[in-house]
Amino acid sequence: MTHIAIIPARGGSESIPRKNLLHVADKTLLKWTIDAAKASKEIEEIYVTTDDDEIKGIAWEEDVDSVIIRPPELAANNVHAIHAVIHALDDLGLGKESPNKHETISMLLPTSPFRTAEDIDHSIQTFIASDCDAVIGISNEIRKEGLRYIESGEIHPIVDETILHTQRQDADLLYSVNGAIFVSTASHIKAHKSFHRGGRIVPILMPKWRSIEIDTYDDLNMAKVLAELWNLK
Repeated sequence: MTHIAIIPARGGSESIPRKNLLHVADKTLLKWTIDAAKASKEIEEIYVTTDDDEIKGIAWEEDVDSVIIRPPELAANNVHAIHAVIHALDDLGLGKESPNKHETISMLLPTSPFRTAEDIDHSIQTFIASDCDAVIGISNEIRKEGLRYIESGEIHPIVDETILHTQRQDADLLYSVNGAIFVSTASHIKAHKSFHRGGRIVPILMPKWRSIEIDTYDDLNMAKVLAELWNLK
């Protein structure tokens, strides 16, 4: 029974240069995620996949089980992290046998610094206990009646106008994938090249503050404010 964490951490970033090495409080985004994985009661092995020498050195200093060097073509801005995970699975020789729900793969992105060890454990336990093919973290309850798209400088509802004035308590809610945690088996990931496709996908609802995803400087500054305000470490 093995529960494995794979942390994709490339050196580049289109939105924020060297993003995975930026600090929130006194820790890099990479260290926040490694610390959460190490504190997990379920995770037994931690692997960092990177193309960057500095990140490789930091990962080794943090005593992860191994650092997997991905080729440059898997570190480009237009390459999804799932491809780095699949490369890591190939490197580790995983996913060639039949599915085993007691051998899980958790993809943990460094851009979610406030995801906790308890979130990781809950996701893995839910995956094992459920008849599902993947577990994905979600957040941000949104009333779909309030969503709009912009066209020619005007806003338009995405739903029929007859339900635009639905009372809040009667409204259907939408959720967004928060990027904090993804759990499945190696065989499922390799077969579907995704955590999002191929069978029954179960959500783990996380509060908004633990779902902060660092994609912009505004996100980074908000995370720094929360870390200071709530003494997060």
